[in-house]
Amino acid sequence: MRVSVPLVGFSRTDVSPNPRPRAVAWGGPVWESLIPLGLTFLFDRDRWPARVGVRFFTGLCLVANGAYLGLGWTMPAGDAADLVRLGTPVWVLITFGAIATTMGLYLWHQCRRLRDVITPRPAPAVAGLASGS
Repeated sequence: MRVSVPLVGFSRTDVSPNPRPRAVAWGGPVWESLIPLGLTFLFDRDRWPARVGVRFFTGLCLVANGAYLGLGWTMPAGDAADLVRLGTPVWVLITFGAIATTMGLYLWHQCRRLRDVITPRPAPAVAGLASGS
C-alpha cells in the first residue's frame, strides 16, 4: 500500500493488489456521507445546542462527496474516474451526486432555521432600551 499526498492535486492511496476496487472506490464517499448522517440523527434526538454545528458539518460532507462523485466522472483522476473505468454507469454517479448534494443543501437550510430557534432574540422593548432609544 502506498499513500501519496501532493501539494497540488488529489491525494491517493494505492492498494496493490486490490481485491475489491469498486468497494474501495465507493467506500470513501459513502462512509464519509453515512457516518456524519448517523451523527446528525444521534445528536438531533437530544436537543443539544451543538446540533447546528453537527448538521452544518454533515451538510458539508454531503455536498463535497456529492460534487466529488456527481461531477468527478468528467475528470481523468479520482474515485469517480476509477469507478467509470471499472464499469459503473455515469448515471449512477450523477444520481448519487444529486441526492447527496440535495440532502447537504437541505441540512444547511435547516441550520439557519435551527440557529434562529436556539439563539434567543431580545423582545423589541428590550432591544430598544439596549440601543438607547
